[in-house]
Amino acid sequence: MPGAGSILAALEAATGTAPTIIGKPQPAMFEAALGVLGTAAARTLMLGDRLATDIAGARRAGLKAALLLTGVTTAADVATAGISPDAVFADLPALLTAWRLAR
Repeated sequence: MPGAGSILAALEAATGTAPTIIGKPQPAMFEAALGVLGTAAARTLMLGDRLATDIAGARRAGLKAALLLTGVTTAADVATAGISPDAVFADLPALLTAWRLAR
């Protein structure tokens, strides 16, 4: 089964028009969410479990980002990926605990 990249290439070849990609890590999806929420990027924290999509996308959109180690990304990946979240938490309960302690 063809992947998204090959389908985009076929559509571009057939139409002569380059696609506009809105999925992560492009900032368009994050900007749309900010618009729906009615908040500014500087006042919003993105929670994600993948460095290359969630955290990178948040950074591109100007958001602060917290990485939850509940997906494929490991703590060791953070040290070598070149993408830096503002904080790293084992899971959502750990983030909530830290939030309560900071208040």
